[in-house]
Amino acid sequence: MTTTQKIIVGVVAGGVFIALILLMVSSSTSDFAVLYSSLPPEDAGRIVEYLKESGVKYKLSSGGSTVMAPSDSVYELRMELASKGFPQGAGAGFELFDRTNFGATDFTQKVNYTRALQGELARTILALNPVELARVHIVIPEERLFSEQQRPTTASIVLKLKPGAYILDAQVRGVVNLVASAVQGLSPESITVVDTDGNMMWRGGGANMAQGPSTGAMTTAQLEAKMSFEQEMQRRVETMLDRALGIGKAVVRVYADINFDSTERASEIYQPVAGGLGIPIAEQTTEEQRRSDGPAVGGVAGTPSNVEGYPIVTGAAGSKSDYTRTDRTINYEVSKVVEKAVIAPGKVERISVAAMVDGVLTQDKQETIKQVISAAVGIRTERGDEIAVTGMEFARGASDIDLSEAEADAAKIDRRAFIMRLVKIIAPIILGLLVLVFALSFLRFLRSRPDYAPEQAVGRRVDEVLAQELPPVALSAEQQKARDDEKRRAEVRQSVETLARTKPQDAAKILETWMAEE
Repeated sequence: MTTTQKIIVGVVAGGVFIALILLMVSSSTSDFAVLYSSLPPEDAGRIVEYLKESGVKYKLSSGGSTVMAPSDSVYELRMELASKGFPQGAGAGFELFDRTNFGATDFTQKVNYTRALQGELARTILALNPVELARVHIVIPEERLFSEQQRPTTASIVLKLKPGAYILDAQVRGVVNLVASAVQGLSPESITVVDTDGNMMWRGGGANMAQGPSTGAMTTAQLEAKMSFEQEMQRRVETMLDRALGIGKAVVRVYADINFDSTERASEIYQPVAGGLGIPIAEQTTEEQRRSDGPAVGGVAGTPSNVEGYPIVTGAAGSKSDYTRTDRTINYEVSKVVEKAVIAPGKVERISVAAMVDGVLTQDKQETIKQVISAAVGIRTERGDEIAVTGMEFARGASDIDLSEAEADAAKIDRRAFIMRLVKIIAPIILGLLVLVFALSFLRFLRSRPDYAPEQAVGRRVDEVLAQELPPVALSAEQQKARDDEKRRAEVRQSVETLARTKPQDAAKILETWMAEE
């Protein structure tokens, strides 16, 4: 073969070898998927121990809080672990009593009951949206003969909130009432609630620490309404920015100045009427007439006409009298409008929005984000609303690093799985192509010979074709003699084999004769 043909054969053989190695690697490598994530160390340890006992391969990431298993058995493992009570989350519940222990004392049973009750309550509290971790501690005193000596049941609750989450006073009261209703003899006044930072959220005696010792119920409701409004505005903006920039790439805070004053206003408006007199609302007319036709009264009033001895003066005879009087009263009123308005509390006086975006923002992008936030929140510049958008690099905390590692591990697993699937599909194709190239190269080599006759090679073995097609090689005398001896021995061997197959008895006699001669 020429140098080019040798190179082709070497490349083909190397490609076939590499393809076989890739096939073996892809068949022996398992893809891993996330079995559980964000596990407490206790649950992660129990799950890893179970996987070791079961002989299942596993991997740990995110500081041991994420457990990965082969992707083809993830769902089966989850069902098996669930049947075993894993992960337990906040602790063991009433599954402590699934196994009967006949040697347990009454004290042990009471302790297990308290543990189970604490675990079940903690699991229920974990169902709340803002709660990430919950621990419940219950103290059930021994029963006394006299009620005066009986101590009350008490409980303490520790809550860890999710990053950036808030818990309202109503939710704290709900948790307190939930625990009080689930434990016999426990009242809300005997429950204390704190967070993981040591802040008192509810203290024994029923006082809500969020509202303060001297704050009324109305102020608490106002604070809750204000906080709820701010959270709703914040949620609107953050969900929108998360879709546009990516989850966790923007932090939004909203401050709302809300007027909770209730105002009742009454007003009377007087309007002038055309003509200046006003509108007549009442009119009264009085008419008086008097007429007399008889003689007038004689004499003159006074002493002379009534005292004896004075002369009497007489008036004229036949006089008449006629008297008429008319009175008219009209009452006018101006136009009046009476208004009564009640202004309900909760008017938004001003809104301020602050948004921080991870990374450096250009001027155009900053203005676009401001316009979007203004439309989503309902910013009104005439009442003094403000928007502040700033771009800066976010600091990476431990949780962010774990999340980034988990995302990187998941991406790496996805890439590896994709490559393996690609290898499984492409490797047979490459192997077939290499074999085809090798066969075509060999045929091209044969056809390049001038004395090659394809019709003569049909139905014959390759060695026969090569023996006839290839030119004889010059041999020395010793090589020729060795070749003749080898050919003669082969003919004798073939004759003996043929005789042994066709006439086994004659072959046996010949062998006996040879053995006897020796």
